[in-house]
Amino acid sequence: MVYLSFFIEYNVHNLLMYAGKQFEVRCVNIRVAKVGEMPAYDTVFYRYGQAALSVMPILKRRAIEMGKQFSSMLPEHVAFIGKQHLFFVGTAASSPDGHVNLSPKGYDTFRILSENQVAYLDLTGSGNETSAHIEENGRITVMFCAFEGPPNILRLYGTGTVVLPGDEQWEELYSRFEPIAGARQIIVVDVHKVQTSCGYAVPFMTYEKERDTLQRWAEHKGEEGLVSYWQEKNMHTIDGLPTPLGRKIGK
Repeated sequence: MVYLSFFIEYNVHNLLMYAGKQFEVRCVNIRVAKVGEMPAYDTVFYRYGQAALSVMPILKRRAIEMGKQFSSMLPEHVAFIGKQHLFFVGTAASSPDGHVNLSPKGYDTFRILSENQVAYLDLTGSGNETSAHIEENGRITVMFCAFEGPPNILRLYGTGTVVLPGDEQWEELYSRFEPIAGARQIIVVDVHKVQTSCGYAVPFMTYEKERDTLQRWAEHKGEEGLVSYWQEKNMHTIDGLPTPLGRKIGK
């Protein structure tokens, strides 16, 4: 028997599709739930017929809203971010010839400080583009996307600040994270725009576990070894821009 499956949230007076928009057709044998009995974020199945047709106008209206913008993060945005194992950070140099940088970030390194401010613990890598771009022009975008469950993409547009060990904010910010070997700086983002989009073409992928390669490498390097590595790899961007970390350790 064919049912329409809608991922929806019962939000006081409104039926909103969970994560903004998704529905699909499934062949299943599950009871027909009533709207009034529906708990939040549950998957509710309607028999194809009058019950389904009655909510089709809602689906049609929301399905065309491919991108919604907000001035700050809402509780559902915070909840979505908390479920993700991966995020991406985009920055760019100001020069027309400068490169655009896009970095994937893993581990438990992301924190929400307020509805308009976030921070992430930046770990040692072979490049240090983000911090130099931020120092030059401040622009940064953080993106999360759903690889499991209903499709969704969430972007945080903001202005970044680089906080280094020894800076005034370091201890207070660093205390919010679990210690991870190889941490080199914290990136704080003041968010001025939040945008969600459909994510319909993002593939399903199942999270298995974190890689421990970076932590083992950093622990083997030790503090002096990491500083030597930063001096070799993290002083300048590929465009030649100096990095905040490079200036500090170069003194």
